[in-house]
Parts: sequence; C-alpha cells; structure tokens
Amino acid sequence: MLTTTSGKCPGPKPIDPYKEATKQQMRFFYNRLSEKDRRLYAAIEALKLPYGGQSYIINILGCSNKTIINGTEELNNKDKIVQGRIRKKGGGRKLCLDTIDNIDTIFLEVIEDYTAGDPMAGNIKWTNSGLSKISRKMAEKGVDVSVVIVKQLLKKHNFKKRKAQKTTSIGYSKQRNEQFERIFELKAEYMASDNPVVSIDSKKKELSGNLYRKGTCYTTGIIKVYDHDFPYLADGPVNPFTIFDIKNNSAFVNIGTGKDTSEFVCDSIKYQWLNIG
Repeated sequence: MLTTTSGKCPGPKPIDPYKEATKQQMRFFYNRLSEKDRRLYAAIEALKLPYGGQSYIINILGCSNKTIINGTEELNNKDKIVQGRIRKKGGGRKLCLDTIDNIDTIFLEVIEDYTAGDPMAGNIKWTNSGLSKISRKMAEKGVDVSVVIVKQLLKKHNFKKRKAQKTTSIGYSKQRNEQFERIFELKAEYMASDNPVVSIDSKKKELSGNLYRKGTCYTTGIIKVYDHDFPYLADGPVNPFTIFDIKNNSAFVNIGTGKDTSEFVCDSIKYQWLNIG
C-alpha cells in the first residue's frame, strides 16, 4: 500500500562558504577594479560555487545579474574580451552634440552677429564672444550646455583661436630708413676701428634670497626654497646689468642695488672698460 506524508519538501540548503572577513576582502578588491575586470572577477567567483552561487556573489559584491552573465560570456569566449579598453566601442553616455537635435542650429544663431572670417579661407572663422556668454544665450533659447560643450561646438564648426599681433604703428618717420642706414654705417665704422662696440641691457629689479627661480643645476641634494616669493622674505632687490662686447665676444654682468638705473649703467661701463674708480 502506498502512503504519503503531508508537508513541503525541504529545498537546498543556502550556501555560505566565506567568512565575513573574506567577504570584506572580496568587496575591497572588487571596488578597485576596472569595469571590465569587475565582470570577469564576479563571473569567476560565481563559477566556483554550486547552484545559488550567482545570487550569493551578487549579494557580496553588490553587482547586478547582468554583470556576471556578461563576464561569464567573456570567459567562455575570449574573443569577446575587449583589448586595450574598458568598454566596448560606443559604450558610455552619448555626447550632447549627438543627442540634442537643434544644438548646431541654436549655436550658429547665437554667434551669428559675433562671427568674423578670413576671406581667403572660407572654412576658417573667428568669434569675439566669450564661452560663458555663448552658453547663457543658448540657455535662453532652450539649449542648456556648459562652456565645455561650447568649446566642442566651436571646434566642430571650424572656429579658430586668435592672438594679438603687434601690427599697429605708433607713428611714422619720413627718415626712418635713412636712420637705420646711418646706424649700419656707424656700426661698420666702429667695428673697423679700435673702439669697443658693446650691447647693454638692464633687467628690472629681481629679489635676491632663498626664493624660487626657474632653471636646474647638477646637485646631489634637494634645493629647498620658500613656497611663496613674498618681498619680505628676500634679502633685498638687485639690478642685473649686462654688457656684451661684440668685437671680443665677451660679456660682463654687474649686480647693483641702487634705484638710479642710468647712473648704474654709466658706472658699470666705466669700471669694466676703463678700469678706474
């Protein structure tokens, strides 16, 4: 005779092979991996365990079911593992330039009155409107973008940066050419004589002391200076004055502390060449 008993059949016993300390180490390691390596690590840990191991790893690492599925597919098919990058090509959030339909139209409308170009190169344009101003005007027309997107739009539409050029003359002399010709004549005359021909230059006041200066030198120790170049940290101001003897190809640097630059120049030339004092 067949007999039955009432009650539910007990399910499989939940798995919990790892101690809490091990789980913490797994989470610590997982959170420091790249997106690609997280998929592979989560899949490897899930495949170690029997039925129910996938849900167990999801609870430990805090990842999604899709993460483990994608990682398992990559492990079973090594060709799916993207080399040299974290995500597959095309992954990630799309650019505003591709998702906002009228962004180019609004951009060109905003800068229409602030655009100039090169008549010899029609594909090169400039604008005298600032990035923030363009961003604000685009927001007024319903397209809210940052200055970073504005830069990308300027580059996309062949807008170029310009810099100041020293082309505006402050005056014109009718005898300018004659002046330069006379200078060349005097230079040739003095170069052929026994008189010295010197080039002089005086720099602005420099602060002397344990302050930072550009340049490097060969040394076995660390050069430590103040982290700020405040005037009160300096020993005092100095005026470097350089004299270059063109004929003899030699130079002399004189350091002064006075404020009268013209007097200092004359004294430097006198003491260097006449050697009197």
